[in-house]
Amino acid sequence: MSATHDKNELNGQTGTYVVNQELPGGEKGLNSETASGDVKYARDGVTVLIPQPSDDPDDPLNWSWAKKHGIMLALGFGCLLSDWGLTYGTTLFQVQAKEWRMTPPAVAQSISGGIFMQAPGGLLAVPLCQRYGR
Repeated sequence: MSATHDKNELNGQTGTYVVNQELPGGEKGLNSETASGDVKYARDGVTVLIPQPSDDPDDPLNWSWAKKHGIMLALGFGCLLSDWGLTYGTTLFQVQAKEWRMTPPAVAQSISGGIFMQAPGGLLAVPLCQRYGR
């Protein structure tokens, strides 16, 4: 059962917000102290922002659309390159084998563990990140 209240009960505006309800990610909804004080809304004027952003301009919840998406783009490239970074040196196995006086298959074994763990690592890491956070 959802613990919602009409904002009319608190500050005369229309809309609904969640009070003391566990939200996805383990956060609590607005409590009665927050709801009766300064509540920050989205640009539509109806949706209550949870979590509530602070007044600090360095708070990521207060960043501009361009800054948020610029950072997401920069981090996205790193995420996309993580698989590539593991296999970056594979084109040099022949050269490395001569340099290290090893056979190419022996040099290739240096990345076999990492390649093997990419699939199960993702299957384990994503649910754990969703449950416990990054």
